[in-house]
Amino acid sequence: MKHFASLLGVAAVLAQSASAHYIFSKLVLNNEASKDWQYIRETTRQTIYMPTKFTKTFDNLTPNDADFRCNLGSFSNAAKTEVATVAAGDTIGMKLFYDTSIAHPGPGQVWMSKAPTGNVKEYEGDGEWFKIWEKTLCNENADLTTNAWCTWGMSQFDFQIPKDTPPGEYLVRAEHMGLHGAQVNEAEFFYSCAQVKVTGSGTGSSKTTYKIPGLYNDNMTLFNGLNLWVDNAKDVEADIAQTPIGDEPWTGGNSGSFSKSSSSASSSSSIASSPSSTSSASSAPAYNWGEMYSGFIPVRENASLFYIFQPKIGEPSDDLTIWLNGGPGCSSMQGFLQENGRFTWQPGTYKPVINEYSWVNLTNMLWVDQPVGTGFSVGTPTATDEQDVAVDFVQFLTKFQKLYNIRNFRIFMSGESYAGRYVPYISAAMLDKNDTEHFNLSGALMYDACIGQWDWIQAELPAYPFVQQHSELFNFNSSFMMELESTYQECGYEEYFDKYFTYPASEVQPPRIMNYSVCDIYNMIYFEAYDPNPCWSPYRVNQACPLLWDVLGFPTDLAYEPAPETYFNRTDVKKALHVPESVEWSLCSSESVFVGNDPGPEQQYDTSLNPTEGVLPRLIEATNRVLISNGDWDYLVITNGTLLAIQNMTWNGELGFQTRPATPINIEMPDLQWSAIFEAQDGYGGLDGPQGLMGIQHYERGLMFAETIQAGHRQAQDQGRVSYRHVQWMLGKIDRL
Repeated sequence: MKHFASLLGVAAVLAQSASAHYIFSKLVLNNEASKDWQYIRETTRQTIYMPTKFTKTFDNLTPNDADFRCNLGSFSNAAKTEVATVAAGDTIGMKLFYDTSIAHPGPGQVWMSKAPTGNVKEYEGDGEWFKIWEKTLCNENADLTTNAWCTWGMSQFDFQIPKDTPPGEYLVRAEHMGLHGAQVNEAEFFYSCAQVKVTGSGTGSSKTTYKIPGLYNDNMTLFNGLNLWVDNAKDVEADIAQTPIGDEPWTGGNSGSFSKSSSSASSSSSIASSPSSTSSASSAPAYNWGEMYSGFIPVRENASLFYIFQPKIGEPSDDLTIWLNGGPGCSSMQGFLQENGRFTWQPGTYKPVINEYSWVNLTNMLWVDQPVGTGFSVGTPTATDEQDVAVDFVQFLTKFQKLYNIRNFRIFMSGESYAGRYVPYISAAMLDKNDTEHFNLSGALMYDACIGQWDWIQAELPAYPFVQQHSELFNFNSSFMMELESTYQECGYEEYFDKYFTYPASEVQPPRIMNYSVCDIYNMIYFEAYDPNPCWSPYRVNQACPLLWDVLGFPTDLAYEPAPETYFNRTDVKKALHVPESVEWSLCSSESVFVGNDPGPEQQYDTSLNPTEGVLPRLIEATNRVLISNGDWDYLVITNGTLLAIQNMTWNGELGFQTRPATPINIEMPDLQWSAIFEAQDGYGGLDGPQGLMGIQHYERGLMFAETIQAGHRQAQDQGRVSYRHVQWMLGKIDRL
């Protein structure tokens, strides 16, 4: 990316260049700062805090010189510098000289390099370096020349020595770079090296290492061309991505970054983003998706499940959240690309953008195409029920954890729609293992979930009241509404609803066999809705024409021709994801992924009992951290139907909820996306619309129910900010929504 300097920008640089310089001189251990240069190699510079630059240098030192490792002449002081003992997993810090603070805009990093002889006092730093910590932009809407940067105002860098770091003696290099002069090739580098001895039994290693010098060069636009007074945050992020600063830090084999131990997993940080229909990888621009792994894991002979795995952004986490889309047979890549992944590519848009509410901000994320026959996963479906699906998935997860050296993580299951069946059954299979080292199941989150007798309880029975509630979105004429009301009463639906939709629950509900020839209210509404609105969708009943082009090819029955190729079938995308060209991807499988003997409209050849009849209560009782949420604009799985299913479920000693859900979900404080606006306007102005009532919530005996307003079947896509709250609750970070 090319940038151009402005006279204003250059003038601002010159005004700052004589001040605000600094250097790291103290090591912080157990929250106490050492003496200056006690554990940090002292530079021999006449003015110790002057920066290193590519041009207009001080002492002729540039980033291309060997002394760029630890600063000018510092190796001559290595022998007299003490070595601090720290344990792998400890948090330590490196503090600036004279207790000053950073007053230049730019990122900060911490690097480590192991002394090959075991004696760091004899080590010049000419070996391999790996990054363990970084801070870049914290607020894209703030001033790029000051507080948009996380490091602005910091007086020390606090960071964790990765838990999986092998024992030995290391150089630890803290570095900050001022980019205020980058437009004229005058980026400034401030850095020092501490000498530490790491104890412990770690065996990890970083997948990415560098040599110093060689880390940076002035062909990189970030250091020679970026203009913080002219460019925007997207420009900065794009320039960062083209340097080692764009690489994720290594945080050990059990958290943060993950070292691969098998060729069946491969790293993919750049995936093509242009909607061009070309199949040439070289002709499509790449988009940096951050640290990401993808591949296939075999679950049985000639059958493998495909996955994408992204470690948590920022501080490492020992949580693993698994996301499953429903169907059955719909790909979890939809969740990755349009719901809760690091980036989101929404219908009608040209390219993906950063997802402010990505779950990767909170937890390590794993998206899996399952059962066999779904999405990229390969093999012939053999599952007759959810128990078969769970066997395959537990096999997958066992191998996945071995592949990435994952142990003692909290496991959280999540998904939407038909995943309301997957999640409880897979969870039950994990609980059966009685193995908290690998299956420490700690909670679950399900959106618009098929948990009960879907065709009756969650669709047919509440369909007419749903239309009454949202009559302005259906726009039916009065004669059709009268026909619906008459059918609703004559078929006994009103009587059933009034008797069993009570708080507390009146009694266990009897099974109901529908008379589809007379009482099929759900489909009466479904087909009639297309008359006043040909673009109507049961997934989100407020959808109107025109339908926007969707990079995933949804809906398939209304695809635009000609149109760009479906994203996941592009040759360059498959190559980046390590998918064979011969494997075809579809959003939802055209063939059943179950081969049971019940082809009914509810079961779709899946012969399992409804989750409310056993596995879901077990999941709730085992974790006491289960959230079931419905979007109020979803017609496929209707909110009152989900509540009716809950009222027919016994868990933790009682039947259903004892109190009707009514507590508001009121997001009053600024969230991620709107915090900068809030601060800029002193808390007033443009926040009234985005803030406010976002739904209702209710918690009893380990189960949280939530309804999200103005959301359809895919809540994480429709209301990302509310979905983010849901995940925070599931992880135990907040007690209420």
